[in-house]
Amino acid sequence: MKKHVLQSIIIIIGIGAIFSVVKSSQGANDVKESNFFVGEKAMEIDGMLHRVDYYYGSVQVRTSELMFTQLKVQTYSEDRITYFPDPKLGLGSSIIIERANAVSINDGGEEKIYRTWKTTIDEVLAENKIELGDKDKVEPDINTRLADFLYKNNRPTEGEIIGKITITRVAETEVKSKEDINYKTITKNDPDLEKGKTRVETQGEKGVRELTYLVTRENGKEISRKLIKSEIAKEAKDKVIYQGTKVIIYGTGTATWYSLIGGMTAASNTLPYGTMVHVVNTANGKSVDVKVVDHGIQGSAIIDLADEAFQKIAPLGQGIVQVRLEKP
Repeated sequence: MKKHVLQSIIIIIGIGAIFSVVKSSQGANDVKESNFFVGEKAMEIDGMLHRVDYYYGSVQVRTSELMFTQLKVQTYSEDRITYFPDPKLGLGSSIIIERANAVSINDGGEEKIYRTWKTTIDEVLAENKIELGDKDKVEPDINTRLADFLYKNNRPTEGEIIGKITITRVAETEVKSKEDINYKTITKNDPDLEKGKTRVETQGEKGVRELTYLVTRENGKEISRKLIKSEIAKEAKDKVIYQGTKVIIYGTGTATWYSLIGGMTAASNTLPYGTMVHVVNTANGKSVDVKVVDHGIQGSAIIDLADEAFQKIAPLGQGIVQVRLEKP
């Protein structure tokens, strides 16, 4: 019995000595320049600094899982862990954890932490199968070494992350839209159509213009829109309206005036009550529009104007003028 106890003690002493030698040799490679690893053990592994943690697992525990639970130590699949001897032996274990460096990657607005042994940003992206489009942007530059995160004081504030990589996804797409082209209205004279009347020869139709824009989006948000093409998909069709210029003549003759009724009124023996008449003085071209409100002209005059209306085309003292009666 004493022999077995003595053997166990010798083994434990031997393990401790070996662990001390290993730890001492590793400690000789510790790098102190890192702003990130100040106060922590660090080693240069494969050309890159990595944090190294040392623990001792209890002889009462025979699995690595229980050891880490007891020690309250969190590990990740990317970490490199060495045990000596194997926990299954029940002799306790010296544990060395070489930590994979943690970097934060914000990919198009979605942030995730990756743990890596790679040394440059492009290697980290390739390792995690993060592909870049031709227009995508990476900050810092894709060729940046992760060591720069440690030596250039750009450590982020959150926890163990040594640096942050931001990928801006840039997409350019062509977007088409349509807009109406208003038609023109063209007015023409028609000497065969009664003055004051119109007729539509051709109904107008709006045209269509097709616009093509180059839209640039970053992380799904539109940042610019540039017109690159404008084409007429359908020509506009002009509206053509004819307006009558034909004058309807009610007659020609003399006009007199009277003062029984004022305003722009007149008496006529031939035109119905309410008829509007355009009266033109053929001598001077002056005209006036009046409304027929009376009949019973005495004499040969074809219209008898109220004094106020008569004065629009001639002086009252003239008394009689030659006129032409037209439909307004």
